[in-house]
Amino acid sequence: MIIKPIDRRTLIKRGSVLLLVCAGAGLGPLLARNRKVFRKAIIVMGTIAEIQIVHDDAQKAHAIMAQAFAEIQRIEQSMSRFRNDSEVSRANSQAFHHPIAISQETAGVLSRAFHWARATRGMFDPGIGKLSKIWNIKHRNEPPEGKRLSRLANRQFYQQLRLDREGGKCFLQFSSKDVQLDLGGIAKGYAADRAIDVLAHAGIEQALVNLGGDVVALGGKNKNHGWKVGVKDPNHPHQIAKILELKNQAVATSGNYEQYFISQSSLYHHLIDPRLARPGRSIFHGLTVIGPNGCDADALATGLFFFSKEKTQQLLESHTEGFTAVRFG
Repeated sequence: MIIKPIDRRTLIKRGSVLLLVCAGAGLGPLLARNRKVFRKAIIVMGTIAEIQIVHDDAQKAHAIMAQAFAEIQRIEQSMSRFRNDSEVSRANSQAFHHPIAISQETAGVLSRAFHWARATRGMFDPGIGKLSKIWNIKHRNEPPEGKRLSRLANRQFYQQLRLDREGGKCFLQFSSKDVQLDLGGIAKGYAADRAIDVLAHAGIEQALVNLGGDVVALGGKNKNHGWKVGVKDPNHPHQIAKILELKNQAVATSGNYEQYFISQSSLYHHLIDPRLARPGRSIFHGLTVIGPNGCDADALATGLFFFSKEKTQQLLESHTEGFTAVRFG
């Protein structure tokens, strides 16, 4: 398998990060106790992942961060549709023909994806991988041919994925050749959660994981202040619309102003409306979801993007506890 390398400059140019960690906030009390914020970033899951932890030993801090990065890479190896050797890719090539065995972990993330697919009535749909591949916004400068899209519109592909558990094993099968699994709207949030779990298990009490804009905080930056995270202003990309202060919380943002192309005066962004099989229209440009975990925040930021403010509030009240949403632009 050959994976084309993506350099940091290319990722920054693509502008895939909608949330920015505000550096330096509230650091004084930590330095007074000879504790420092150590940080490291790598390229993984098609984006930049950065981990910050508070520690008093540089060597131990970097060793612990390496364990957390290894956990993110492990999840990428299982759940990325861009890796030919992943469980997701294997399912996409074989699960229409016969049931495919998948791990308990991947089945668990998929079950959560099904939950949000049902709650959002298919606006979050883990089965739209074929549409994601057709649009491929990062490498397009004009929309795909309409006939290719019309037969894929309003199909609710998640209902055509069957997940069975038998004898302690999990099996996945597709009932349509048009189904392709895409966990891109939930796997990054899950990976950020798991990285935080690794850090906590290693004894870290204060940490921040930023996985391409899916941010999960462990504790705060010090006893008095949380980790400060800035949400980009959709109308002024170099400015911050709002600063969030996180303690044991997660935040995810979806926006139509970062990954897009313009053709014949029309803007086409990467957020696909499954009802239309094309990028949807919204009266706002960014949706940020804050809650207790990254997995659910990630899925909700995608699934609620085309909801009205009233419907968003209704869904959060009826299906979540401790989640809020903020719209920008």
